[in-house]
Amino acid sequence: MENQCCCGGSSKDAWRNKRDEWLSLKLLNIFQLLGFQKRIAFHYGCLGDLYLNQKEYEKAEKMFSNALEINQKSNNKEQIARNYFCLGGVYLCLMNFDKAEEANLKAIEIYKELEAKHFLDGAFFNLGVIYKQKGHLGKAEEMFLKCIDTRKDKGEKVGIYLQLEQLYEAKNDKEKAKEYLQKAVDILKNKGPKELVEKIQKKIDNLSNEK
Repeated sequence: MENQCCCGGSSKDAWRNKRDEWLSLKLLNIFQLLGFQKRIAFHYGCLGDLYLNQKEYEKAEKMFSNALEINQKSNNKEQIARNYFCLGGVYLCLMNFDKAEEANLKAIEIYKELEAKHFLDGAFFNLGVIYKQKGHLGKAEEMFLKCIDTRKDKGEKVGIYLQLEQLYEAKNDKEKAKEYLQKAVDILKNKGPKELVEKIQKKIDNLSNEK
């Protein structure tokens, strides 16, 4: 359920997206005529995901907001949390950091209430990025470290380590920056792109040589 704000695409992807959009809109119209609110909310969410991947953020915001409104009426808490999380991703892409923070905090609150800890990592990561952008480095560090604790797959931790490296560089803590770069290298050297590993290793060497 992680948010992906920066998605490129080939012409084949563009064709597939148009097909999926057409299908979701058709199904949405059918369920609106039938009055099936749960299915309406579901297809609003599908369209939101689609528009988010296509970087059509205003459309994505509208779809997720529509889904949220329906799910709030039925008190479907798991879907409410998901809608807030997705809206948080949209606002992050739009660089509306205040709204992004508010939405992700609401998602976290509900996921904690539902004891759905496996969904927390994405929201923690988003908040880390938000706080880093707002200059709240202490809060950003706290969120990224929480994300590491909840994210089990080692490969998925690389992005967090690289965010923490940037954060510690901003705090002029070169030793901590090197520590997290090394953690990233240790994971990537077995299965990551060789060019990326070399680039990170070069940065470690440069930090080591700096006084």
